[in-house]
Amino acid sequence: MLTSADVSDKKFTTTRLREGYEIAEVDQFVAEVHASLTLRDREISELREQLATARAKARSASEPRSDAEPVQDAEPTSGEAARVGSQAVARLLEIATVNADQLLAEAKAEAGNLVTAANAEAEMLTASSRVNAEEVAATARTEAAKVTTDARALAVKVTSEARAESERVTADLAQRKQKQTADLDKHRTTVLTEVADKKAALEAKIAELQTLESQHRGRMRSYFTDQLARLQEEPSSVDGSEASSVDQSDDPEVAAAG
Repeated sequence: MLTSADVSDKKFTTTRLREGYEIAEVDQFVAEVHASLTLRDREISELREQLATARAKARSASEPRSDAEPVQDAEPTSGEAARVGSQAVARLLEIATVNADQLLAEAKAEAGNLVTAANAEAEMLTASSRVNAEEVAATARTEAAKVTTDARALAVKVTSEARAESERVTADLAQRKQKQTADLDKHRTTVLTEVADKKAALEAKIAELQTLESQHRGRMRSYFTDQLARLQEEPSSVDGSEASSVDQSDDPEVAAAG
């Protein structure tokens, strides 16, 4: 049978996901308390019934019977025995009443103790659950703060490395651009120098050709002028052979070739 010590010593398993107790354990304990109190109530009811029966028998035994024959003075022992029996029954009823009241008071007291112990255990477990919940929450907050701090530090590190890499790439590109620009300027200068040299050579060649052309034109102009003058001065009777010989001798190109 369940006792108050069982109730006070009962421990429930606390949960971390929510405040309270395991529902199955609480239901099982409540069922045990209910069964124990039901059995006790049944026993108290049976004792009360026995007490009522004893009281009824005592009353019937103490009342005088109307159909009974008058008791003769010769039989005083039977009346005394009845009186003694009635006193014994009354004493038994008194003891039974006292025992029943005592059992009822003990049952009520024990039920009150059970309820008080259960409430105390529930409050203790609730407080423990709250403390555990606060500890878990504090731990979670600490862990979250640590994760946040680590994430921020990692973000700062990654950003710094990315910025450094970007600056390095930018400097490298600027250096390459500067080198390419210098190479292009050098190549352009070289090409322009070569073009200027070729232009100067071509201009010199053109000047030389122009000089030769001018000289050739001058010689041709002089030759034709001399020929015209000779034709005007010589008589018309000169034969063809002489004129041909004269022409060949006066031709500057033929003279130059000879």
